[in-house]
Amino acid sequence: MWTCANRLPAFLMVGMIFLQADRSADAQNVQLEMQQLRASDFLAGGGNGFGKSVAIWRDYLVVGAPDDSTIRTSAGAVYVFQFENGEWVERAKLLGSATFSDDRLGWSVAIDGDVIVAGAPHFTTTGSGLHAAAYVFRRKDGGTPDDSTDDVWVEEERLVPAEQLWSDGFGGEVSVSGDVVVAGAAGSGIIVGAGRVYVFRINGDEWVEEATLVGSDTETLELFANSVSINRDTILVGASRLQGCPEKPMQKAGAAYLFRRDGGEWVQQAKLCSVDTDELDFFGYSVAVGRTGVIIGARNTDDAGIGAGSASVFRPLDTTWVEEVKLIGSDTTRLDGFGRSVALDAGFAVVGATGDDDACPDIWFCDSGSAYIFRHAGSGWKEQTKLLASDMFSSTFFGSTVSVSGAYAVVGAIFANAAYVYTLLGERLDLANFALLQNCYSDGQIGLTDRCRPIDFVLDERIDQDDFNEFLLRLQGP
Repeated sequence: MWTCANRLPAFLMVGMIFLQADRSADAQNVQLEMQQLRASDFLAGGGNGFGKSVAIWRDYLVVGAPDDSTIRTSAGAVYVFQFENGEWVERAKLLGSATFSDDRLGWSVAIDGDVIVAGAPHFTTTGSGLHAAAYVFRRKDGGTPDDSTDDVWVEEERLVPAEQLWSDGFGGEVSVSGDVVVAGAAGSGIIVGAGRVYVFRINGDEWVEEATLVGSDTETLELFANSVSINRDTILVGASRLQGCPEKPMQKAGAAYLFRRDGGEWVQQAKLCSVDTDELDFFGYSVAVGRTGVIIGARNTDDAGIGAGSASVFRPLDTTWVEEVKLIGSDTTRLDGFGRSVALDAGFAVVGATGDDDACPDIWFCDSGSAYIFRHAGSGWKEQTKLLASDMFSSTFFGSTVSVSGAYAVVGAIFANAAYVYTLLGERLDLANFALLQNCYSDGQIGLTDRCRPIDFVLDERIDQDDFNEFLLRLQGP
């Protein structure tokens, strides 16, 4: 069964389309990074393209550098950072065991628990085009069980689809949740450029291709799988050049397809479209799945000016999905590309806008970029802060990729060869305390046991009752 947001009753449409985030001038404040990350070997010629992709999970942060040439020209690399003593420290540089020139390992990255996945889509105009792969790395104990700082990341598997086509871009987008990895190939399919998503699941010590997902109505060059995200039993796939929903077939309006695992099979449950989609919106350019909702970026919508962009949050309602809010930055304007990247985690949404011009506001094509943090409170979504780099300059494309987990967000700027980390919950609530709070959370409930009591955190000088209430609020978010 599939549904489209456009099919919803009119009274629901009205609530969705006008439920925009607070865009008043006093709603915005600007935040600079807590730490700027660069490749440790950058001055020696390593880490080219550092910041093309980023992913964060609790106290681990991953940055892709697809143009790194340590092994071969643009074979690519992935850098792993760990949070320790108040800062992010580089722990490893991962290189694929079978990468070729132009494989571009790190074009996409994802992390969940002890698993890192890095896409190597082999984007080149020459060669066989069949080198594309997704590499799985797993964290192994380094010999000191109580000290994770000596742990190592070991390549576990090189994933390739059973049927791989020339220049299909497999690995251009990757995501991981638990024991499942998804990899997009936006250029694959019997119909050129229709796209596919491949689902892999670990079975014992082996990764097995479990399913191949295609859109129910994708056609030539609609780029199904130009963005992918998985969270538990939900996979969301963007198709930014799709003709739109049947009720409003607009050229390159875009859509997103939602799949759920049912009885061991992945089934398309919904086709999501914005209620006011228009031509060339590129809805589905970026996607992310949260605990109870999803966010979809449309980098070319015109609500705040031509090409200003937006991002829509959807929530499930009975047997369909409802567009809850359309997010737009408080100062978003023409050609900002708001929605180029999106991330969602426990009450916070992060949206990148690579075309923002803060570094040179008088030049409309400055493209220094920015990102925005939105928070879900009891009254709905509100913009919390605008993220900028302390060293921003023209054409860095800051915000080209974003990720959020726990108390931190990370933003990539590919043309600056850098990634930037930001705090979400204030200086007192550091990652160690947040991890302790997470240990109190199980299956949607706060465990008020002798081992884990709110009073323990309230008495800690680094966290007070407001911090704890903030944490409770986040647990209730998407």
